[in-house]
Amino acid sequence: MALAGLFPFSVIFLQTIEILNVVWGYTIYTSYGFMLIMLFLLLIMTALVSIVMTYFQLALKTMNGGGGVSTRLYVYGYSIYHSFHLLEMKGFMQTTFFFGYMASGMESF
Repeated sequence: MALAGLFPFSVIFLQTIEILNVVWGYTIYTSYGFMLIMLFLLLIMTALVSIVMTYFQLALKTMNGGGGVSTRLYVYGYSIYHSFHLLEMKGFMQTTFFFGYMASGMESF
């Protein structure tokens, strides 16, 4: 994951050197068109790296490990909110079935 920032940085590396030389070397910067091209390349590269890293995270998720624990807790927490605020369940059996099925459904994440 730490290497994900390497690709966008490699796109703007030369431009960064030139900008630092302008700021600390008291010279005039004249390559505004080149900087605009680098900006668009940086945006494209950052979007592509984000897509690829998201794919890798989803592809490497273990189904029976702790990879999706936060997702499980979020969905179960929303089911609690949903049951008390949006559903009109009245009775012990309905509530028990709902939370039982939601708890067993969390194993699919």
